[in-house]
Amino acid sequence: MGRQDIFYVMYRRPARPLSRAHFKVQLQLNFTTVLQFLFFFSGAIPQTLLILLYLRVS
Repeated sequence: MGRQDIFYVMYRRPARPLSRAHFKVQLQLNFTTVLQFLFFFSGAIPQTLLILLYLRVS
């Protein structure tokens, strides 16, 4: 119960207590956004490098 209280304090929204299901949904949403961000970054960085190389060569 102690560790859960820490999470409760950290992720508490004002004027609305978090249910456990809502907390899980929040975590999943955060996880998917982080994954999407990583995928976007791993796709975008090589693309920009390739474009820069192409501009250098031409």
